[in-house]
Amino acid sequence: MEFLNWDDSKSHPFDYRIHNYQDVVSNDFEWAIEPQPEEAGKCLQSIPYYLHLKTLATLQVEQIRLLSSDMNWAEVETLLEAHVQIQKPVSVWIDYPFEKSVKATLYPLVRLFDLDQHASHKVGRVIVSDFNYYAWQTALVYADIYKNHYKEVGVYMHGFDDLYLESLELFEDNVIRLGIGS
Repeated sequence: MEFLNWDDSKSHPFDYRIHNYQDVVSNDFEWAIEPQPEEAGKCLQSIPYYLHLKTLATLQVEQIRLLSSDMNWAEVETLLEAHVQIQKPVSVWIDYPFEKSVKATLYPLVRLFDLDQHASHKVGRVIVSDFNYYAWQTALVYADIYKNHYKEVGVYMHGFDDLYLESLELFEDNVIRLGIGS
C-alpha cells in the first residue's frame, strides 16, 4: 500500500518546495542626517528584542524569519496589516550612539514565486515585510554608517560591536523608532 503519491517528477522529498520563490531585497536603503521630530504621533506597539546588531547585519534574508521576540506574532502581524502601509517605505529614526540623528528609509521585501501549473498566472508577487525584516535592514544601515560614515554622524563612545537592538516601536504614518542599548 502506498501512502504518499511521491514520484520522480517532484525531485527528492527533502529538497522539494511547493513554490519556488525569490526574495527581492532592496539593499538600497537611504539615510540622511535629519533632526528627529519631537512628536512621532501615537505609539501603536513596542516590540521587545535583544539582538546584537553586528551579528544581525551578517544574516541573509532567508535567516531573518528565524528571529524571535517575546511578542504574540499573530497579534503583531494583525497590527502591521492594520497600521503599516507595507507597500510603502518605512521611516526609521536612529540616534544612538550618534551626535546627530539619522532618518533611514527602508523599502519592503517583495517575494516573487512560481505558481503551480494550474494557476492562471505563472508568477506571483507578495510583500512579506515584517518587524524582523525591518530590524535586519536597520542593522544594515548601522553597519553602513559605522563602516563608511562614522565621522558624519559623530559616533559617541560605542563601537558597532557594543550595540544591541532592544525594541522597535511602531508609530502611525510608517514610522519606527528604535531602542538601542549597549
